[in-house]
Amino acid sequence: MRGTSALYSSPKSNPLTKESSRSSQADDSHWAVIAFADAARGDVRRTQRLGELASVLAQHPTAALPEACGAAARLKAASRFFDHNAIEPQAVLLSHLEATYGRLSQGPVVLAGHDTTAGNWTAHPATPGLGPVGHSACQGLLIHSTRAFPPERVP
Repeated sequence: MRGTSALYSSPKSNPLTKESSRSSQADDSHWAVIAFADAARGDVRRTQRLGELASVLAQHPTAALPEACGAAARLKAASRFFDHNAIEPQAVLLSHLEATYGRLSQGPVVLAGHDTTAGNWTAHPATPGLGPVGHSACQGLLIHSTRAFPPERVP
């Protein structure tokens, strides 16, 4: 398993993001394959399943897994995928980050929108490592997110 610092290091080359005859902008049917191409470590079936899961979850970003999957068979396949010991969360994240860096490096200018919000876990006093957010009686953490938009408007 890779350490956290390795997740944010410079991206390596991903052959699936180097398209010669197509636009560098991924279309709706291929973005997940490109984003997670390296995550399943060469197992074609797991790579396909991850791409399918990412596409389904992206279509329903606020839904719970059973609702997003819809069919019982798709939910069972998702559960098996997440239970598989060969699936490393760090590898999934790293593959996605590398694909994102690849898209960002293709444009001369990137607009990066930032937002910070507070996650309030005051009702969960047993959660370790939290700090004050807002009022001193509130415990939680600050979440700072960035969404990058190249000129092609593909986030």
